[in-house]
Parts: sequence; C-alpha cells; structure tokens
Amino acid sequence: MLRHCPSCVMIVLLAGALAATAPADVINVTNTDDVGVGSLRAALAAAVSGDAIHFAIAETGVQTISPATALPPIAAGVTIDGTTQSGASCATWPPTLLVEIAGDATTPAASDGLSINGNGVLVRGLVVNSFSGDGIQLNDASGVRIECNFIGTDSTGSLDYGNLGVGVRLVGSTLAVIGGPDVSDRNVISANAVAGVLIDAASSDNAVQGNFIGTDLGGADRLDNFNGVVVRGAINDIADNLISGNTEGGVLFDVGTAIGNTVLGNRIGSNAADTAALPNDGAGVSLLNGATQNTVGTIAAPNQIRANGTSGVRVDGATSIRNSIRANSMSGDGELGIELGAFFENPNDPGDPDSGSNRLQNTPVIVDVAYAAAVNRVTAIFAVSTDPANATYPLLVDFYGTDLDDQEGEFYLGTLSYDASDFAAGNATKSFTAIGAVLVGDGVVATATDADGNTSEFTAEAITVVVPEPTALAIGFVALGALAGRVLVARRSFVSAPSVA
Repeated sequence: MLRHCPSCVMIVLLAGALAATAPADVINVTNTDDVGVGSLRAALAAAVSGDAIHFAIAETGVQTISPATALPPIAAGVTIDGTTQSGASCATWPPTLLVEIAGDATTPAASDGLSINGNGVLVRGLVVNSFSGDGIQLNDASGVRIECNFIGTDSTGSLDYGNLGVGVRLVGSTLAVIGGPDVSDRNVISANAVAGVLIDAASSDNAVQGNFIGTDLGGADRLDNFNGVVVRGAINDIADNLISGNTEGGVLFDVGTAIGNTVLGNRIGSNAADTAALPNDGAGVSLLNGATQNTVGTIAAPNQIRANGTSGVRVDGATSIRNSIRANSMSGDGELGIELGAFFENPNDPGDPDSGSNRLQNTPVIVDVAYAAAVNRVTAIFAVSTDPANATYPLLVDFYGTDLDDQEGEFYLGTLSYDASDFAAGNATKSFTAIGAVLVGDGVVATATDADGNTSEFTAEAITVVVPEPTALAIGFVALGALAGRVLVARRSFVSAPSVA
C-alpha cells in the first residue's frame, strides 16, 4: 500500500501512544453468553484503563455473541483483541476473524454495537454486524484505533449483514485511526445502511486509511453502504482506501464545517485489482453546501476515480470554494470528470467575473500541444481567460492525457504556471518534462487552479498531441503555431492508479 498521508502517520503515532499502555490486567471472555461470568458484557463492565479483553472460548469456528440489550461502553485505555481467540489472525490478508458480535436480537431499537466513550481504545479482530444503530460509535474520544475488523458483513467478509446506521461513526472525536498504513490494519466496512464511516462536524484530525469500504473482503464485489465516507468535520484525512460499490457516493463532504480535509491515494470506483469497474452509483467525491479548502489529490498522492455513476468529482454550492482537485486519474465517469455546480459543462465567461462553486474558475483553452520524445518534453500553447482582478494569481495549469472519450484527464502529465503577464499577452507558450510516457495522438485536457485552491473543470475540448518538426525542436518550439506534417499514432488506454494491495 502506498503511504500517501504523512499526517495519517502522525495520527497513527499519536493514537498508538494513547493506546499503548501496558495492560494492567487481562480479562478473558470464555463463552458466548450474554450475561454472567466469562461473558463479553461482564468483561466490558469490569475493564478499566490499561486492561485488555481477550477471547478464550473453548469451541472451534466462529463464535457469535448476541447481546439482548446494548453492551456497556468501552472505558478509556481498554484493548479488545479478537485475534486472541484460538485460530484467529490478522497477520495476513484476508484475515481469519472468529469473534462475531451480532445485534439482530438486540433491543431497544437503534442500539449500537460497540460504544467507545474513552480515549486510547483499541478494537481489533472483530466482526460487528446486524445492529439497529451503528456498528461502532466513538463519543468524544481521542486516540481510538479501529483495526482489522469486518463491520457490516458476516465473518467471511462476503455477505451483507449490515448495520442499520453507520459502520463507524465519530462524534466529537479526534486523532482516531480507522484502519492504518499496513494491510494488517485494514477494515472491511460495508453493507451499512447510512454510511461506511461518518465523521461528524465536531470531529477533527482523524484518519480513515487503507480500508475496503463498500466491497467484500476481496475488493472484487460490491457490498454497498449508502455512502462510503461522509465527512462533516475539519482536517480529517481519507487516504489509501478502496471506496467502491456504494449506493450513493464514494466520499461526501456536505456541510460548511467540512474544511481542510484531504482525499489522497484512494481508489474510487474500481475493484481492488484494478481489472474492472466497481462504481459508486453517484459521484466519486462530492463537495457540497459550503465544503471549503479541501484537497482531492496532489501530484505526490493522486486518487484514481473511475466509472462512477455521475461525476468523478462534484463541487456544488455558492460557498463551496477553494477545493483543490489535482493530478488524479479520472476515466469513464457517467458525467463530467470535474463538475462545478451544474450538471453540464460551464462555459468560460470573458474575464471570469462570475462566482459559485470553486468560483466557477474558467478552464484553460489549449491551442496546441507538441511532444519531443527524445527529451520527453511537452510544449503547450494555451490561455486562461481569467482576469487577475477576478482570481488570485498565479494559476497552476495541470495537463492530462485523456480517457478514451476525451472527456477526463486519465493520466497526469505535468504543470505549467500562468501568471498575470501571460494573461496580458494572450496565449502562453511553455514547456515541461512529462511525468510518464506520452504518445502522439493522445488527447490532452487541462485544469486551472488559482492560488486560493479553486480548481476548474477539465478543458471543454481536448487537443491532440503532435510531433514538432525538427526545425521547431532546434529553436525551442518557438514555431509551434505553424507546425505542419503532424504524425498521429493509435490511441491507447492508460491508467495511473494508486495501490491498495
């Protein structure tokens, strides 16, 4: 798995420090009874900070605990480790999970599976399903780690035993890590009625990393949550997950308190092996109703966003601004790759005085693109019709090779800066060294991102890569506009994808 999120690593370290106190005592769960000595309920009631709850049930196979009423909340500093049950393990993927907590007999309605009310809790190696509320809920907790669990599936990770609320809900919580940087930390969070993970408006500085959200444990078939991940708080990191197959969207920011979050290195809309589409039925990523200053992809940590039912990334709402969408691999989405506001391409307006989603930043207009294979150099003639009075300059213009229908940027090529003097001059002619290979005949589109982070839609019309004449190469592409004798080759399909292996 790619480690795309340095801040996630810091959260993991801080959460680990909170959860790493040596156990004061080990409390063994020795049966599947709901009450009495050796039950999970008794262990939860007795555990205090530093204690570890282990499982030593004598029977073989999956052991199902069916609470009749809501279980006691988990106290601060307690570890619950299902891998201590004989035969269970999270050492390799897929894991073997043998302790199931099933809520299909739990009353009253809207009971949650596990409630965490204290700091520094670790929950590992459990199957939590069939509750009328949330599978796991964090309440005003800090430094919680949720690792190697199946939340909303059966013990095989392949059947829908969804919770009727959220798989993992964070309420007023900080520094939680749902998953982690290693495959052995991965959760399957699928088949839940509201969302796989929901981070509320009062929760910040949390990480959702490395999980399968909306799929089975193989990442091949859909076990849809309604939404994959919903973020309403600030400064949370969604990194290196597989978020596919959900009924509505992949990642949703839907309120004005969703500020400064990152979506990095995820695969959104394909299977884990990247051999087939596994679309979310709505948008891959949605930033709505005032979500602002969020980052969806960077050059160092792009997302792969493909084949989703509507847009790849949708930004909607007059105050949904300063959302940076850069370097992602987008292809085959049902509507626009990047959609600002309306369900159709926004035409450029002279000078770009209008406002709205990402301030309706004008798209670049590409006049020509030439490629010199000998030096892996791309030269573009382009312009952005945004007056410096209406945006914070310089603009960053990202160039992409297109997907097969020439609508979305499937592979990132490089970036050029466009400053106020370029705007005054009209067309700019600039060059960059390409990232990855370029084939003559590929289509090229671009986006513009102003210095405040407002990213445009993709260029309305792709331009075809050409080979410059030798004379043009010799004089540094000055004569690009007059090139003749263009050489075209067959188009290709190319995917630059993050790893979720």
